[in-house]
Amino acid sequence: MPRFRRWHLAPAAILLFAGLHGAAWLAAGWHLRAALDDLARPEPRQPWRIAYGDVRPGGWPFAATLDVDDLRFENAANRTSIRIAGARVAIALRHPTLTGITITGPVVIETDGQRTAEINALRAEASLTLAAPHEITLAVRGLNTTTGAGPIALDRLDIRAIPRPAASTAETALALDASAEGIELGGLALVLRGPLGTRIAGIALNATLSGPIDLRLPGPAHIARAWRNAGGVLTIAALDVQWSRLDLNLQATIGLDAALQPDGRGTAGAGGIPETLDRAVGEGLMPAASARAVKAVIGLMPQTPDRKISLPLTLQNQTLTAARFPLIRMPELQWP
Repeated sequence: MPRFRRWHLAPAAILLFAGLHGAAWLAAGWHLRAALDDLARPEPRQPWRIAYGDVRPGGWPFAATLDVDDLRFENAANRTSIRIAGARVAIALRHPTLTGITITGPVVIETDGQRTAEINALRAEASLTLAAPHEITLAVRGLNTTTGAGPIALDRLDIRAIPRPAASTAETALALDASAEGIELGGLALVLRGPLGTRIAGIALNATLSGPIDLRLPGPAHIARAWRNAGGVLTIAALDVQWSRLDLNLQATIGLDAALQPDGRGTAGAGGIPETLDRAVGEGLMPAASARAVKAVIGLMPQTPDRKISLPLTLQNQTLTAARFPLIRMPELQWP
């Protein structure tokens, strides 16, 4: 091939690549806008409505983005609304099956026209895999929430979920991994007064939900009943909590009883109980004699290899028991 013809191929290839890239960018932007419009389309049996303000496309050349102002989730039945001042939805052209969502403004929750909470974060990002199996991730840093009771904050929150709503009874309908650090419950100080305090150092959860979840049913109670009738089970493989001196590990299997109330069994390993009792005595919340009696009972209980107390747990008829001793009466779960 003559030299001049080879030189002609380079600009042609560049123009072809640019054209294909531009077409992909336009297609991705159209897909995002169509998905947004679909979400905002009213559904007769869906109590939540979605609305939004101005929408601005962008992101060229590496991604297709939509900047959405005043994104609103509204429920007329209970007169609740969630308003997000700003959000960015993006599809990176090198990963066209992955949608990213970034919250760029504060989130305000209102009930009956009154502001009940405002949420701000240094960083709040989510992603959704469009191709099956769908994977949802959420990463939040520096979260601060202002409520009527006071502030609630956390340093870090990470969630990874893989939902499969059409799963059969023996299949996993939802796989969930979540962890959080530096949780400050200052707004609940009056409720949580005690030896543990209002700061939780860390929580980690690994759980699976088995059984079909039919979201086409008219409401949560119908969905829960169908899930229970199909043998649905929530399996907590591990729940780890570090709260002050208390170090708690939990494994459990939970379903729903005939009244659609949680019903299950599990095992808890608890460390740091003697130190927690000493702190309760020091703060005047427990007599020293009572603390000594509890410590004596603890010394007779089986322990795990890492010197934690091992306790069998049962949740039945809204009562949580540990080693056959009732601990707490759970409030009735109200299904809308």
